[in-house]
Amino acid sequence: MKKIIYLILLAVIAVSCKDEDVLVPTALFIEDNPVELQANGETKTLEVKTTASSLVLENTDATWCTVTLSGNTLTVEVAKNNSLAGRETSINLVAPDRSLTLPIKQAGQPTKAVEVLSGWASSFQPNNASEGDIKYSFDGNAGTMYHSKWGETQETYELIYYLKGAPKLAMISYYPRSNMGNGTFGKIEILASTTSDPDNFTKIMDATCIQTTPYTPTHIELTTFVENTHAVKIIVDGSTSKGGFASCTEMEFYAVD
Repeated sequence: MKKIIYLILLAVIAVSCKDEDVLVPTALFIEDNPVELQANGETKTLEVKTTASSLVLENTDATWCTVTLSGNTLTVEVAKNNSLAGRETSINLVAPDRSLTLPIKQAGQPTKAVEVLSGWASSFQPNNASEGDIKYSFDGNAGTMYHSKWGETQETYELIYYLKGAPKLAMISYYPRSNMGNGTFGKIEILASTTSDPDNFTKIMDATCIQTTPYTPTHIELTTFVENTHAVKIIVDGSTSKGGFASCTEMEFYAVD
């Protein structure tokens, strides 16, 4: 008897569900989510898949990104990103009963390593097989390093690196000694010369290198990229370097096309 009553109740519920209106949530999505765009600028046209009767675009206020909505077609256009760092913003698509946040990401300019042909230092420790000569700061060996002359501190130290291929220089990476100890750079000036005037160095920027432990390299994006770079001069402020000396495990240079 109980089984018969249970079956009757199920039938009543099933009929009631058929008779009532069932609320279906609004569909709203974009397959290309997040939207990822190239560094040199790009336009993408995306289909907004939705059952909504209307959509409102809450646009980004990023000056580098323009977004428009026409019907169910979303167009995203970005200008060239001249920085090495990527950038990101987002927009909202709003339906009557739901919304969708869409991240928009643009890559930074890709870099490539630049070969150092030779170097020069105003002070260095001579006759040492692993610590001294400027060449140890671009030999690709973390077990060697440039070091100014032992026992003689200076107000400033000048290091010059001559680069191969007249690159468009964009970034410099300074790798200190592994213990962040004696000679680790503090404040520095960065200057560069070009192939059209190789002996004339123009100041590009000031920078401050990381001196705190644990071991941390300093990556410096130039405020102005240097076309047709011939050489880079780095002036180390001895009053802010550790111990008043100058040391460097590796100095690396990076360019963009």
